Amino acid sequence: MSLDAVASGRWQVGALVSFAGLLPPVTVSTGATGRLFCLCMVRDDRTIPAFTSSIAAGQLSAAGFQVELELQPTAGHTISPKGADRALTFLQKTLSRKPATTLSVSVG
Repeated sequence: MSLDAVASGRWQVGALVSFAGLLPPVTVSTGATGRLFCLCMVRDDRTIPAFTSSIAAGQLSAAGFQVELELQPTAGHTISPKGADRALTFLQKTLSRKPATTLSVSVG
């Protein structure tokens, strides 16, 4: 599960979209400042209830992650077109950011 792998620090990625916001009981890495998550869930999902995304968002935020939580009204246990659009917008916005560059110059 990608959410678990990034939250625990095993995977070092700049951004992650999750459509199943279920975070297993793991220790969330606190060295994650600057990593971004987008959790897209459907309120009426009976397989993975939407409240799991709210809990995961709180745990991730408390550990220093930047989290965007999107709860779609209805679609069941699937990725809705609106959720896919939200994920695309999030990734375009996140991946288009240019990293700050530092120039070091040594003279002499």
